[in-house]
Amino acid sequence: MHIVVKQVSVWLICALFVVGCTVHPREPVGTGTFSYVSGRLAWTYPVDINMAWAATLRALKKLNIQIQDKTIDGLGGLIYALRADQTKVSVQFESVSQRAARVSIKIGAFGNREQSEQIHNVIQTELEL
Repeated sequence: MHIVVKQVSVWLICALFVVGCTVHPREPVGTGTFSYVSGRLAWTYPVDINMAWAATLRALKKLNIQIQDKTIDGLGGLIYALRADQTKVSVQFESVSQRAARVSIKIGAFGNREQSEQIHNVIQTELEL
């Protein structure tokens, strides 16, 4: 009787290990969070702030969003821009670490999640992520 219980226990433990080992599809790069209070969609990218800055400038140019003002230093940056319909766009940058940067986008007075996602998608393409 004890031998049967031990064999069943061993099989159950083996089954748990097999079930626990699954292959997950590739997760999207970065993490995004939309704040309904601020109207900003923020993504943290696995690149330094300078790479995120350059990719964002290229993305805005591809989307024909006109840059009005821009400033950057080693800790963060800010871009003010206008869409063709004169809707304001602001992009904030924060250096999270030497290998991570947070890019936060707000479109219009209250934010527009869908349009901010479109800009982030182009940024990701520019970063080849």
